[in-house]
Amino acid sequence: YMKRRPAIVKPDEPFDLYELKATDLQPNNSTERKEM
Repeated sequence: YMKRRPAIVKPDEPFDLYELKATDLQPNNSTERKEM
């Protein structure tokens, strides 16, 4: 998921961690959010 996100999202790392957990529970939901 880090490869897809640009470096500009670096400051949003804390939020990424939260999404990572959601990916484990619902990979479908996380994928849609990442594509956005």
